Amino acid sequence: MNRARKWIFYSTIVIISGAYLTVYIGKQRLEAYYVLIAINLWLMLLMKKLWAPKNLIIFFLFLLCSGALGIVRHTDTLLRVAKEFLGVSVCAFYACSFFRTIDFRLEDSFRFYAKMVYWVQLVGLIIYPFHYFLVSPDRYRGLMAEPSWVAYICLPPLYYYADCWQKERKYGREIIVLLLAFLFADSSTAFIGLSFGILIFMRRYRKAVALIPVILYIFLFTTYATSSYFKERATDTYDAFSTDSVDGKNLSTYVLFTNLYVMKQVLKEHPIMGDGFNSHGESFMRYVGSLDIGGFAGTQFEDLNSEDACSLGIRVASDFGLLGIFLMIGFIWRFRPKGNSELDVMRTAIWLYFFTKIIRGGTYFETQQYFYICFYALAPVVVRVRYSQLARASQQKQPLTIAYT
Repeated sequence: MNRARKWIFYSTIVIISGAYLTVYIGKQRLEAYYVLIAINLWLMLLMKKLWAPKNLIIFFLFLLCSGALGIVRHTDTLLRVAKEFLGVSVCAFYACSFFRTIDFRLEDSFRFYAKMVYWVQLVGLIIYPFHYFLVSPDRYRGLMAEPSWVAYICLPPLYYYADCWQKERKYGREIIVLLLAFLFADSSTAFIGLSFGILIFMRRYRKAVALIPVILYIFLFTTYATSSYFKERATDTYDAFSTDSVDGKNLSTYVLFTNLYVMKQVLKEHPIMGDGFNSHGESFMRYVGSLDIGGFAGTQFEDLNSEDACSLGIRVASDFGLLGIFLMIGFIWRFRPKGNSELDVMRTAIWLYFFTKIIRGGTYFETQQYFYICFYALAPVVVRVRYSQLARASQQKQPLTIAYT
């Protein structure tokens, strides 16, 4: 790769691996990732590597049509649609152009991403004792904003390294570091994601399939017994849905309960198409007033996570209705891995990211989101191109040279 390509490759992977840099200009927050996108898109333009595949254009049109429908119904606003569409379109377009710029070297990008996640978490774990004892006894969050982000960042590399260790006894040190990050983060999202990872990983052991429920039960029971944060959230959530009251419950339970309530009200009115792209915040303000939220009423936490629903599953259902849920699940199923190659293992690892996002991550664009989505969708195409070029090279008895356009 020339210098520009190397810069784009390394700078992108370093940023999305959890090495977040945020600059504050007055009270305005500017994330380094978005500055990087602007710089790298300019470089890609000079290199003539900008790329918007047909399916991406269809996706953009779907978002715009959904937003227009919400505006017509007065359940959405032009400003909401425009603001969110800008973020989604730029990030998705950048991810597609990134993979084209690096000649669709999917495996290389994932390996380097996993290695960078390991190094970032190692640095975070070294710093953590000093922060805990000298600054504040908070849960571990690495170089990220919240402990739950550890799950989004670390789950796919952890699964990939676990697969490598099971097959070749490699990357044991990386597995230990990432598991320590999960342990000190003490995040319910991380533990639930780990449970799903165990379920997926254990499928390869046919004789142990019957033991999977037992293993999951032991894991979740042990987590419940030893993690005060997980226990509090599990108990409060069960009580809230049993009594239809969030008074006195923790913030995570409050956020989940209120956003689920808003989603149900939206689906009663518009079950097929929802209220429109990025309308959930508007729907929240419309419906939460009819819900008894106890001591949270009138506080700064009343509308906490009202914009992103703190769950991609809830937000998609609210914004796009049952059609959105069907399309989201259909996408995951359509491009699902069907083999056991390294690329298939990497895509299976991305399932863990999708799972945690669906249950506890509602943002439509974040640093690594479209890296995972584009990687997942491009992998089958890349494999077909490789086999096609391999067949042609074999017939012509020429050395194989793979290039993508």
